[in-house]
Amino acid sequence: MQVFWALLQKEFAACFKNGVAYIAAFVYWLVAIGTAFYYGSYLTMNDTAMYALFLWQPVILMIIVPALTMRVWSEEYKTGTDEFLLTQPLADYVPVLAKFGSVFCLLSLMSLGLLPFIYCSTVWLHLDIANVVCCFIGLELLMMLFSALGCLLSCLNRQMMVTYLLSVLSIALWIWLPFGYFYEAYKNFLFGEIGAVDVLYFLLFSGGLLGVNVLTLTLRRTTMRHRVLKFVGFTGLLFAGLLFSLLTIHNLTRYKVDLTTAEIYTPKQQTIEIIKNIKEPITLEIYAAEDYLAENSASRFFFEQIARFSKKYETLSQGLIKVDVLTVKAFSALEENILGRGLYFEENTNGSRNYFGAFVKLRDGTETVIKQFLPQRYAYAEKDIDKALLKLTQAEVHKKIGVYLDRKQNLRPFEGILLNLENDYQVVGVKENIPYISPQFDLLLLINPKKLPALFLYALDQYVMNGGKVAFFFDLHTNRQTDTINEKPLSILPFLTEWGIDIAKDLSDEGEIAPFFAGKQKQVNLASAAVLHIKNEALAVQPLIMAQDGLIGAVFSGKLQSHYQGNPFAANNPSLRYLPWNGVNETAQIAVIGDVDVLDDELWVDTRTNDKNPYSLIASAGNGEVVRYLVDYLLGNEIYRNLPINLVNNNEQNIKTQLEAQAYQ
Repeated sequence: MQVFWALLQKEFAACFKNGVAYIAAFVYWLVAIGTAFYYGSYLTMNDTAMYALFLWQPVILMIIVPALTMRVWSEEYKTGTDEFLLTQPLADYVPVLAKFGSVFCLLSLMSLGLLPFIYCSTVWLHLDIANVVCCFIGLELLMMLFSALGCLLSCLNRQMMVTYLLSVLSIALWIWLPFGYFYEAYKNFLFGEIGAVDVLYFLLFSGGLLGVNVLTLTLRRTTMRHRVLKFVGFTGLLFAGLLFSLLTIHNLTRYKVDLTTAEIYTPKQQTIEIIKNIKEPITLEIYAAEDYLAENSASRFFFEQIARFSKKYETLSQGLIKVDVLTVKAFSALEENILGRGLYFEENTNGSRNYFGAFVKLRDGTETVIKQFLPQRYAYAEKDIDKALLKLTQAEVHKKIGVYLDRKQNLRPFEGILLNLENDYQVVGVKENIPYISPQFDLLLLINPKKLPALFLYALDQYVMNGGKVAFFFDLHTNRQTDTINEKPLSILPFLTEWGIDIAKDLSDEGEIAPFFAGKQKQVNLASAAVLHIKNEALAVQPLIMAQDGLIGAVFSGKLQSHYQGNPFAANNPSLRYLPWNGVNETAQIAVIGDVDVLDDELWVDTRTNDKNPYSLIASAGNGEVVRYLVDYLLGNEIYRNLPINLVNNNEQNIKTQLEAQAYQ
């Protein structure tokens, strides 16, 4: 052991004496960071694993490692010291391991030089440290394999330049030949999802190459006949055995460990329950444009993340869910078909179209569409797929919502949350001149009604008396409105007062989501919100948004009585004459929110995409979440509320976007 350490120190020190180590380290750091920017799309990445930095490491090391290994044995041959070394009373594996160890230690030291770059990246990006550690482990194993291969080729050849070229060629073949498992194993480390075969691949082949190196020395120190034949035969049998072992291990242990901090490739318990309830075959078809994937590494990384995760549905369902992941050529018949079925696309600079979405469909052709996957919304990917499955397998969750939105007011900014609801519900507009609100509406949303006709108020009253549920959003002072509109009296206030819900004149700009409705976000953005006072003791109160002075929003359940003694419009309106009148609802349920600005969360919609669809929404504040949870609660669809959101520090803005925002400011 002392001899081994002495040789290792000698070889390691020799790397620095001739300056090779310094040059190699400088070139490595320059090229690694340069490729991260130029080829790895570092500035436009949204990932948390520094994929841009580690993706091109095999190609970079293909150039760097041969420069370090070409001299380890060739220099011994050149100076004649190889004969002295081979005549020493040493086991052949000692100098082999010493020379290999010196190169591997130097490469490991060089890899640590990437840490400052990663640390600086944390200023701009939320990084998954566990995933980054996996990337580093994969990089070290990669360096081990290439070092063993380079040392072997150096031992087989006396000319340094020939050794260098052979090493580069051999590593290139190792990387790109189709029989290899190389890139799959290495990328598993990059994505933080590792199996036993991935670790053994690098360890076994590195050990095999070192074993062949030891055999080479043994044959050199002997005068055996047919040395070349024996060398080729032993090497072939060794690597055939290694390949057979890896295939056996791969078939026996297909399980991979999700080592990401948020376990982003591990379906959550809610997803598992949904899959268990599936009784008929379902196909999950994922499509991405080839041009979209070729655009940059960020697109390719995100595509692979979704593909990896979606395959878990196939495994958990034992094949009942069939997952097809396809890349589509530009302007092909398949492209026209899927875009015609509803996938969102954008024109790119090449004149073709970028898209990445999915269809979930039953055997009879019934399908739901996930219009697009966005990197900024990766935390919602599992939830989007689960919702699509629910809409196909549990028809009762797909309900109908009526929305009254006064078109005379500037309420367009409030449509973001309605867009979100369209993802899961049938959203239908309700006009103010109707005399009757159909019980087919499972929920009615009234958004800042200023002056409702008496006939509509009666229809609303009877809708509630007949078991309908209503969510009232009103505002005494809406920032989006003109003073003229704000001064108009709210006809809904006396309507609510008769049910024992009064509105205070005091306004509040601060509120917190009640624990029952709080999700990932806890705070809401408010503007001049009104405080509620409850005078009807028959109503149970479920707080929604709480302020220091009281409640800004709440759900009320219990007994409500009609505002009318009968139908006052029956005599003048024959169409209402035969409609039943109900005077009380013992189990009424309504929600009241004293701030319509709670819907005005522009950050909820990703402004970087042209098409405002439900799959371009990003939860940037608690406003959208609390309103969505409220709707799901009123509709009895808490299954939606409980669907998983990956608690991953998702990077909603890449570095380039942040720099542009700072420059604009």
